[in-house]
Amino acid sequence: MEHDERTVPGGALAAALQMVEIVCGRDGGASSGRVSDEIVHSLKIWGHDVVTEAFGTLIYVAARQLQPAADQPDAAGPMELVSAVVTRLQREYPEVLNEHISIAAGILTAAFLDIGPYGWRTSLGPVHPSEHLTWCFTAALLVDLVDTTMQRPGGFAEIVAAILDSDS
Repeated sequence: MEHDERTVPGGALAAALQMVEIVCGRDGGASSGRVSDEIVHSLKIWGHDVVTEAFGTLIYVAARQLQPAADQPDAAGPMELVSAVVTRLQREYPEVLNEHISIAAGILTAAFLDIGPYGWRTSLGPVHPSEHLTWCFTAALLVDLVDTTMQRPGGFAEIVAAILDSDS
């Protein structure tokens, strides 16, 4: 992965994952208001850049999980998955501003091309706070896709939890 040697704190990753799980309906039901409240709370603790990068890390790890194996020639390719996630994002989350749909497509494409989404996005300029729901909902849709592929709701969260536990 292309990156600048930054490390996202485990607590920030855990907070981002909790927000994603809320959106996926695995933590008391999703509402954009509740997710917005969680984002504001996380911003106070971790700061704007760290929260955005935590969502980007989740997106990157999920994209890595969805890469088709060499022996799966009929598996959906990365651009098909990007298209599917962006289509669902537009359909299911009207809170996401139209001008942020291209950002979602870009961060997903970067992740599937083994480029860190946060690094890719910041190479275009600063991330605006209005993008946070876009990052969160994009991560949630990708995580849901990983869980569906694993046929185990919460499977991605278990992977991230194991990684965080091994780092402590």
